[in-house]
Amino acid sequence: MHKLYSVTLNSKVITKELVTLAQAKIFSTKHVGDSNDTIAIRLELEFLIGKKIRLLKMNDDPDPIPVGSLGTVYHVSGKNTSMCQICVAWEINRTLNLCFPQDEFEIIYV
Repeated sequence: MHKLYSVTLNSKVITKELVTLAQAKIFSTKHVGDSNDTIAIRLELEFLIGKKIRLLKMNDDPDPIPVGSLGTVYHVSGKNTSMCQICVAWEINRTLNLCFPQDEFEIIYV
């Protein structure tokens, strides 16, 4: 699971680093204050820009990128919708967006 989430309390980020969605849910329940507090889990896809990724699975594309291909994320759009687009320049000289969370990838840390 990707560490792409932060937790906010009354619009202030309270996580020190990005966490997985499961961690964010646990963190948010531990930090509930009074009934006037607003806790939100935010998806921080901008973190991916400039990162190298490896494709694990691509769904519903007639000409998909081959599994295992490497690429660099150069843009993210639609982050406040149910299907975000992650724009990737693939090393096989193609560009094809990933649909998040439907398509699966891993971040390459070097």
